[in-house]
Amino acid sequence: FRAGGERFLAAPTILESPTAGPLGALVLFESLDAGLAPVDALRSRLLVILALGLLLTLAVGAVFFRSVTAPVDRLLADTERLGSGDLDEPIVPLRDDEIGRLAASFEDMRTSLKGARTELLRAERLGAIGQAASAVAHDFTQPLSTISGAVGLLRMGVEDDDAREQCFEAIEGQIDRLGRMKEEIVDFARGRRDFEGASIRYDSFLENTVSGLKADLAVRGVALSVVHGFDGEWLIDSYRLGRVVENLVRNAGAAGAQRIEVVTRLEGEVLVMEVADDGSGIPHDLIDDIFEPFVTRGKKEGTGLGLAIAHTVVVEPDGTIAVQSSSAGPRLAIRLPRPATPSH
Repeated sequence: FRAGGERFLAAPTILESPTAGPLGALVLFESLDAGLAPVDALRSRLLVILALGLLLTLAVGAVFFRSVTAPVDRLLADTERLGSGDLDEPIVPLRDDEIGRLAASFEDMRTSLKGARTELLRAERLGAIGQAASAVAHDFTQPLSTISGAVGLLRMGVEDDDAREQCFEAIEGQIDRLGRMKEEIVDFARGRRDFEGASIRYDSFLENTVSGLKADLAVRGVALSVVHGFDGEWLIDSYRLGRVVENLVRNAGAAGAQRIEVVTRLEGEVLVMEVADDGSGIPHDLIDDIFEPFVTRGKKEGTGLGLAIAHTVVVEPDGTIAVQSSSAGPRLAIRLPRPATPSH
């Protein structure tokens, strides 16, 4: 029963007289809440102990899990770094167990890969240097032989004025040719550089560029013509783009063309310049690599760097250069977008 909000347990006892029979009843009771208080306290303590034990187990598990996953995560990050090609930073094992030994194995692999890459790069550099040296030596041989022959004739005492003048012209021409080849090599070695542009009339620039080429090509029986489809102003690097035009035209002449045509036109906000010739065309197996250094298409002179330099010059100001080869002859198209007007 409850009394005053507290629970009690009661047990009645009958009181009897030996002669008179039952006299009444005696009820004994005890507080149930007071009796159960130690049990409730023990239960609370057990719950607290259980909670603390659970938290301790979680903490120890987290530490153990971290001690296992940290080296694995580190090793995973190291392998991803190796996969990206970064072989410079060493892989340091974080523990002396199976994972640590696996990390040490990856470090051995990194060291081996780095050594192999170093040797490969060294071999590639030596190969590139050898290729360049071979190309330069081969291309310089003919001009130097011509100069040597002309000097030998002059030393022999050529009495004919015309013959002597031809010797001087041959020497000057070959010196000029060697100078152009030297400039190609220097430009290629320097690589990319900042675009130095100015707004100039494009038709005047083109005429000034080809004026010297026309006479030189005419001596060799090659006709050079220019069709001006655009005569306005354009922002260009006149020196470098002039070298590109000169290289493209001389390439065509050196490859056996008899007629070379330079055509310009405006397509929206893009200036297009095409250099076409009636030569034998570019072999299909060279078209994909024609703008790589030392790739030539049957020329008897040059360093094989002209188109590689042309490609670099054109793409720096966001232009493009492409080549097409057909039965009518090769055609190289340069597309120069109009530069955006800078905002103030």
